Amino acid sequence: MGKTLYVSDLDGTLLNKNKVISCRSIQILNELIDDGMAFTIATARSYHSCQKMLEPLNLAYPVILYNGALIYDTEDKVALHWEFFEQEEARRYLDWIRESGISPLVYRVVDHKEQVSWQTTTAPIAAYLASRQGDTRFFQVASFDELYHGRIFYLTMMGTQAALSPLYRRFKDEKQIQVVFSEEIDRPGEYWLEIMPKSASKQNGVCYLKDRYGFERVVSFGDSLNDLSLFAASDEGYALSNAHDLLKQQATGIIGHHDEDGVALYLKQHWLE
Repeated sequence: MGKTLYVSDLDGTLLNKNKVISCRSIQILNELIDDGMAFTIATARSYHSCQKMLEPLNLAYPVILYNGALIYDTEDKVALHWEFFEQEEARRYLDWIRESGISPLVYRVVDHKEQVSWQTTTAPIAAYLASRQGDTRFFQVASFDELYHGRIFYLTMMGTQAALSPLYRRFKDEKQIQVVFSEEIDRPGEYWLEIMPKSASKQNGVCYLKDRYGFERVVSFGDSLNDLSLFAASDEGYALSNAHDLLKQQATGIIGHHDEDGVALYLKQHWLE
């Protein structure tokens, strides 16, 4: 069997209901990593929002962030690879969002600094900001026009399914982008519409790591629809028992619950098989 990379999503997968990696999972994973298991993370989160969660883990490989828009070396604290929108594409997509009346979060790099910018603070945006207090990336702009500046790599809209569906229908057939439209597991009734370059995916992030480090196999773990692309890059993909039904249908198998150390316990039992 060739060299294998093990990749886990965070929210709803490796994180428990308290949004942390349990002490038991940390202990198990570190024992396996120290024993030679190649393990990393693929998440929609930024490094800022998951840094403290990951610090207890003895990660030796870069992590996949923003659903694949960024590959980040947590040891050297350096971005290895970005996937940006072409400027004309970003401008067109922001025009569409502006026409819809939806207030977006715009993820971008301005003057070599990562920013998350917005104009109007809606209730979902306020909840998002409150959950990430102290995040130095946040930058509210005075006018929508200011959102067009910089190199944009990710767009997020939050709201009800009814409010976002027309915009989703406009985006979903665009061939140059990845589109994820899903309900937040922790906040029923709140939907997120996430737009990123076609090349920005967990699948391509995994392929980047395979090529860079010579992995021959990938085993992955996930719970949500954005993990479909992670499974597409994997020889084996395991859904948590709490996962979305569509992901379960694509999975190699179903493992334990995210609040019961499902990933760590599975790896402890099966890593050397």
